[in-house]
Amino acid sequence: ALRHRFLAANGYDEQLATELEAAAWSLHLARRTQQAGRVGLWASAVSGDPAARERRPLDALFDAVLASDLAAVERRLGEVGYAHDEARRLLLEGFALLARRRWSRASAVFDAIPAAAIAATDQRTRLRLHILRAWTQAVTGGSAERVRAELALVSAEPAADPCLSGY
Repeated sequence: ALRHRFLAANGYDEQLATELEAAAWSLHLARRTQQAGRVGLWASAVSGDPAARERRPLDALFDAVLASDLAAVERRLGEVGYAHDEARRLLLEGFALLARRRWSRASAVFDAIPAAAIAATDQRTRLRLHILRAWTQAVTGGSAERVRAELALVSAEPAADPCLSGY
């Protein structure tokens, strides 16, 4: 039903965008990440709010990385390079590198995110960043103390993302 409403939408529809975003999150939690990414992109397409139009495709592309749809992510990375949420944008860039097994490069991207950008982003993005920072530190031979510090920050975040449990 949401797909049909999306296809019939003519312009921005914030109510539909909100429903699509909620559906994408439900799909994400069900680990149906390829579908979650697609539905998240639909939410972005009908978002009237400029901040949501920046945030939603980044979240959708994060799901695309989880679904190993790296070609789709690389096609769209240029479109999201303008996003103001630097932490979320660089998280996506680093996660795409991580998925391509470019662990050192991913770690460098994660480490380059300024503390102010991390503080300014949302809880879920911070959680994901701390999990992936800890994981890349572990696989690249980083310090155990740094891994423990990142994991402590994970524990401090009230958000959760079961799709990253493997990390």
